[in-house]
Amino acid sequence: MRKYILLSIIFVICLITNDYLEAHVIGYGYANSVLPAKNQEAFYTGFELGLKEILGDKDALKLLATEQVLNGSPTGAIKALKSLLDKGVRMIVGFPTSHEAVQVAKLTSKEGYLTVFASAGHSSLAEMGPTIFTTGESMNSFVEETIKLIQGRFSKQKGLFIYNPQALFSVNQKNEFERQLKAKNGNVPNFEYKPLDMDLRINNTLIMDLKQGKFKYLFLSPYADESAVVLNQLASEKIDLPIVSNSTLTTGDNNMVRRILSTKKSSIIAGPVWVPNMPNLRHFEKLFTDKYGTAPSAESASGYDLGIITGNVILRAKGNFSKQGLLAAFHADHCFDQTTVGKICFPPNGGHGSKAVVFKRLTNTGLTDL
Repeated sequence: MRKYILLSIIFVICLITNDYLEAHVIGYGYANSVLPAKNQEAFYTGFELGLKEILGDKDALKLLATEQVLNGSPTGAIKALKSLLDKGVRMIVGFPTSHEAVQVAKLTSKEGYLTVFASAGHSSLAEMGPTIFTTGESMNSFVEETIKLIQGRFSKQKGLFIYNPQALFSVNQKNEFERQLKAKNGNVPNFEYKPLDMDLRINNTLIMDLKQGKFKYLFLSPYADESAVVLNQLASEKIDLPIVSNSTLTTGDNNMVRRILSTKKSSIIAGPVWVPNMPNLRHFEKLFTDKYGTAPSAESASGYDLGIITGNVILRAKGNFSKQGLLAAFHADHCFDQTTVGKICFPPNGGHGSKAVVFKRLTNTGLTDL
């Protein structure tokens, strides 16, 4: 009798253990090191919606573990990752900023975890091997297309390139511009590269140069909240000149940016990651609005795409949720349908998903064609 009781206890323990393991296949993490928690939550909200779209509500939540570090630490992503790994996850997702993604990828690439980031664009993510992927546009491609835009609109005019020396994404973008421009001959944009001060403002010397007309346009590479500080400073100094930026100004619910844009006369041109009302977005927009009663953001759309990709990897794995099984499922087909941009395809050796770079004019009411 004791033997049967013991066997029953072992069987129950096995069931519990198996259920625990299945419940911790996917690990979604983030930290507010450079991106505020409200924006990080927008990414996660979209991700959860996309994952449930593929796996259903019950299975999606059963397989998912989450971890957030919200103390502003520059290494918060590492802490979140370690907590997820302690929970036994075998696929890492989330960590949407380059600051987080680079830190995480350095660790997960060594341990062979399939890792897919939302939006992170840092160039080094394409050099970490066939376990590291990101839905973010390639920095190389974005800079290449931006140079073409600037050549067409500001030919031979002098521009000021503003970057944040404390932010990996901003510095990476500056370095990529410098690399590509050095490799070109003839008519190339004429930039001066200048860092923001520690308080994220343009220094007084540069403000005087801008007032005296030394520069004809700006390129802003920092994240949205940092760029908003610059925009507010320029507005206060009554400096109004054309601005070119990346996708950061089109993300987030940034009321300061909207307020400044309402009074700005010169154009702001941005390369958004998400353009509302495109055909591939309508299904997502309806899902999000029906679920949450509000319109989605660019972060939510990017998170949704990651959820769609993650859910399809789980389906392909057919229950083989080992690290090797999940990697094999991803590499079985490097393209994923049903995302907000249609099909996203990844290079087999790791790196950025293929996305077209689309430039739009940014106003306080939204995005319009150039």
